[in-house]
Amino acid sequence: MMYSMLRFGYSKWSVIPSDERELWFRQFAQEFNWHSDLTETVSKKFNEKAMDSYTKQMNAWKTVWQKNKRPRFINGTVWEQLIAHWEKEETAEMSSRNSKNWKSDHAGRGMYVHNLGACSMPTKEDEL
Repeated sequence: MMYSMLRFGYSKWSVIPSDERELWFRQFAQEFNWHSDLTETVSKKFNEKAMDSYTKQMNAWKTVWQKNKRPRFINGTVWEQLIAHWEKEETAEMSSRNSKNWKSDHAGRGMYVHNLGACSMPTKEDEL
């Protein structure tokens, strides 16, 4: 869907209009079946997965652009819009700042790692 249904070079999932996200969900729903009572739950999970996937795809496309290449199947207009976004000074500054924060030393403790400790749901319930 990111290649065929993307109408504009949106910088992130949250700026994609809700009607367009709904169109993506309806396209997804045509491929799968579930009980109608689960539609809201499936929609929420779809949005979570789509947001993660879109973020990763933007990162991959930006990496391709930084190598002066172009993905094969992306719409030319969308690609140009994404390039215009990545070339903005404020986008470059934010990217640099976020990268620096992510790789910071954290008072001598090394690079920050999201590690809350994996545990089962029953263990988490016991803790709470």
